[in-house]
Amino acid sequence: EYFIVSVPNAIYLDFFTPLMDPEEPKEERAQRNLDTKRPKVIGEYILKNRSDYVLPTVVYAVEEGYTFTPDGEGSSTGVLFIPEGTNLRCLDGQHRRAGLAYAKGEDPDILEDHSSILIYVEPDIQRRRQMFSDMNSTTVKVGKAVNISFDSRDPFARAAVRLSQDHPHFGGRFQDHTGRVTPNSELWYALSAIYFSLQHLYSGPSGRIRDYDQFKEDDLVAYGNQFLDLLWEFRPEFMDVASNKTSAEEMRKRSILFWGVGIRALASAIYLCQDKANRYGSLRDYGSAIRAIDFSPSNPRWAEVGFILPGKTTPIDRYKPRQDAAEEIAELISKDK
Repeated sequence: EYFIVSVPNAIYLDFFTPLMDPEEPKEERAQRNLDTKRPKVIGEYILKNRSDYVLPTVVYAVEEGYTFTPDGEGSSTGVLFIPEGTNLRCLDGQHRRAGLAYAKGEDPDILEDHSSILIYVEPDIQRRRQMFSDMNSTTVKVGKAVNISFDSRDPFARAAVRLSQDHPHFGGRFQDHTGRVTPNSELWYALSAIYFSLQHLYSGPSGRIRDYDQFKEDDLVAYGNQFLDLLWEFRPEFMDVASNKTSAEEMRKRSILFWGVGIRALASAIYLCQDKANRYGSLRDYGSAIRAIDFSPSNPRWAEVGFILPGKTTPIDRYKPRQDAAEEIAELISKDK
């Protein structure tokens, strides 16, 4: 048995407690502990998208003491009366509630918005815990490629989609709904490869963008086009595959640049070179240096810096190996210059 209600946030934040505070008895908890960082992230999302933010329905359980008066005989709609002091147990959504509370501190008008709340009738703590377990047992995190395809707020996502579709040589060669391409696929990269490469071009190995609003989509597309043009003109791998001299699958065994993590390391290296006052008006000026680098997996330097395991052909997609590879590439570029 359950009820779906819509209440103003002023009532939601006052009446529907999270019931996951540290002082709550551990034996009565029915979900995870509150992550103190997430409410700020959710709250800032709400404030940034004030007119059209979307929060999933939160889930509570009521034990007893409520009454439901239907609009008419047999009606499933009506008035749910829950007296003050009734135990309402939060089963799912404590971080959303905390995010609203954070946003309210910056914009009190948030209290006039409404939230959707699903209330199960369940007095037994073991059953409530099982409900929490059930709700989270089959969830699957949405892949980054799908988020990039659908995200119209992020200028990097919009730019990545445009580049993946419109670039004269790389357009149509990106997998846009999964996080990676299958080994025998003739597609070259997942969409996330160009998305993260753009971020590395502007922030280096960390890829951390602190303020997305400062970037304009057209500027990102222009810089991304320079990067892809650089690859096409100065690295033979891409023309060889495009002209069917070899397959994409085979090229992944020959060049680390045919891996998303490979072009991300290169993008990070270009940022490092630019950041050290070695700035050029066009990325094309790095062409001769990049042409001379041995990007084959058999190059012992990639194993020495930890980017590839000895005897393997797949680069390691973790921060430290990617950073070390970027620094190695940046050093090779600087020596050439």
